[in-house]
Amino acid sequence: MLNQRYLTSICYVIVTGDSYDSSFFNGYDNSLVRNTDVFKKIGTLPKSMDELFFVKEDMISARLSGVFDGYKVRFCPSLESALELPYDFKVVLVDAEDCGRINRAFFISGAQKDIESYKSVRFEDLNFSSARENLLKLSRGLSPDKSDYISKLEYFLSRKSTGKYIYTDFKFDASLYNSATLAVLSSLRVKYGSGSLGPKWDEDKASEPLELLRDLRGRIFKNVPPVPFLPHVDLILTDMSSDLNSLVLKQHYTQSYLRNEGHADPRGLIEALTFINRNSIAEGLDNNSIVHQFYMERLLIEAMVGLYAAGYASPCIKIPLGNKSVFGTLKNIGIIDRGTSHNKLNSEVLNLVGELDKFMKVPLDQIQEGYTSAIKLISNLPIEWAHHNGLPLMVRHEVSRIPISPGMSTMMSLLDGEQIYLGLTDLKKVRVISSFEENDVLKYQLENKIELLMSSRAYDEKFLSEQANKLGAPHCTENIAPLDIDIEWYKVNSAEEFLLGLSNNDCAVTIFNMHGGHGLEGTGTFAVGSDEVSVYDLLGKFQASPIVILCSCDTNPIDRNHYSTAAAFQLAGAKTVLASALPILSDEASTFIARLLLRIKLYLPKRLANGDGLSIRWSSFVAGMVRRSFYSELFDSMAKEFGITAHVESKLNYYAGTKVDPLHEHWHEEIMQYVSETIGVDADVIHDFMKSSFAFPECLKYIQMGNPESIIIAAERHIATAQ
Repeated sequence: MLNQRYLTSICYVIVTGDSYDSSFFNGYDNSLVRNTDVFKKIGTLPKSMDELFFVKEDMISARLSGVFDGYKVRFCPSLESALELPYDFKVVLVDAEDCGRINRAFFISGAQKDIESYKSVRFEDLNFSSARENLLKLSRGLSPDKSDYISKLEYFLSRKSTGKYIYTDFKFDASLYNSATLAVLSSLRVKYGSGSLGPKWDEDKASEPLELLRDLRGRIFKNVPPVPFLPHVDLILTDMSSDLNSLVLKQHYTQSYLRNEGHADPRGLIEALTFINRNSIAEGLDNNSIVHQFYMERLLIEAMVGLYAAGYASPCIKIPLGNKSVFGTLKNIGIIDRGTSHNKLNSEVLNLVGELDKFMKVPLDQIQEGYTSAIKLISNLPIEWAHHNGLPLMVRHEVSRIPISPGMSTMMSLLDGEQIYLGLTDLKKVRVISSFEENDVLKYQLENKIELLMSSRAYDEKFLSEQANKLGAPHCTENIAPLDIDIEWYKVNSAEEFLLGLSNNDCAVTIFNMHGGHGLEGTGTFAVGSDEVSVYDLLGKFQASPIVILCSCDTNPIDRNHYSTAAAFQLAGAKTVLASALPILSDEASTFIARLLLRIKLYLPKRLANGDGLSIRWSSFVAGMVRRSFYSELFDSMAKEFGITAHVESKLNYYAGTKVDPLHEHWHEEIMQYVSETIGVDADVIHDFMKSSFAFPECLKYIQMGNPESIIIAAERHIATAQ
């Protein structure tokens, strides 16, 4: 049986050699920094064999559909090792003359056993036409069944020539702030003129290419609507944040300390870090060579962001937010949250929201009012906590984040264009790796919560039906069996047992339930028995589950260096990691995880049910859980303030559930109106209460890292490719 994914995909392989020369600022491979143009070039080439035969409009529509993979980029130490990759069509980009620059492209098929018969072109001659010609030649050398499949693909998809471009009379001033969107336009074969602004911020110039892309997307949606349709990312939002270490450990960034560490120009480095942290690199670019090094690294990041976005024709916007604008507030939030008195926590969070608001007007103007969007953040800062239409961004929208650093994990996420499809059966088995001392009060907390919720009648059909009738809300009367979830408990007491729990794991979801930490120096760690374990020390010894959930403190902290436990699991192969931004309260954390499992058990079978069932991305599934938790915490907090009874609180939670599952257009406003009428408290009073006492509910600490939107829980009749 043919593996269509490997047959129709085009894998772009970059030969990097055996060594990894890490850049100083965020840990990217310097050989890639020198070859940023490679990623720009890949974006102008087809991402799959299908695109060799599509007309432009069909190609753009297919990308907008969200159900097809993005660009696939892999790294190999040598040209020969590229042969081992399972893809039938590989374009291998190499430095053929050992000059530090990519200068050749080799076309290799899955039928080749050696590289003696490869076809190559000069890098400057590599374009859509030359790629199409050589890839079609490769297809004719495959086995008869594979070659026949490609021929049939061409027959069904071809209507006319695909090589034409969409010409415009636009001329944009290219800059660091719009280069990713310009890369998307180039990938969609849009021709335009451009000048250059370098790293300078100009709000109008940054938005101009975005307007053209939005107009193009709108025309395609109207005239060539994508079928099937499950949007991947509606907006990619990036900033100018960087590694926080120079702010976290200021004592390590004095001239004397840096000189002792062997830095050749300590004064220049400190000056450069000042420019970087306050995002004023345009001031130092011409007279500080270290700032120039950082700028070249940022160009690489933007090129990879552009390639990531191009795979789905996603709009991008970059804001001039640097570390210094918010780190002081983040540090204060961390100090208060880690302390014993949280009296000032609410006001500090509001300070952070106020600072973020200064930068968020441009991106939020791109989001349609009243609707929920899928937003991808590429940042080292918790932009999820910014507000939009009265709610935290991560509650109002579906938000996930790829950090800027460390560079290796960022590259893995940005260049991972492969989506995975899971069915209900893939979620029937969940592994929980747990470690607590025998006398720890938390030892059985999660286990007891899971047992209670999984066995309770929390979703009693009679109660739900009665509530639905009272509220005039729709209620599903179809008898759909809940998913029978098997929890595999691995209780470990040493680093060796911990590694065994990680190994031989075929579960799609793995939950880690133990104490976590991340000091001012070093990496994030787990407390496993008497051992302190860093996942970084175990890299290469296990393959992480695609979905990792960390029920531990500080697994992606807002006020520490970038070597977080979440990033380590991404390096180990996790597609997405649900991580904590700060210490988490044990009771609330165990309730959150238990409810998440309950949501898998009860919600997904109804969502995916045969007939009118709809697929759902993991990012959307978790965002729904965050919303449910947000309102549950809100009503619990309001019960203490306004004297709400348990019965009324139950009614409020039920009504909120009817508005967020499925999500209504003006769900929050309708929930707030119902709450006001039910408890007899004016809506303005509730709003003031939320601002003064509910700016930082516990659910905001759970950050979706990596690519949760690339995991699709598939309904059989919704997306045919899932089968």
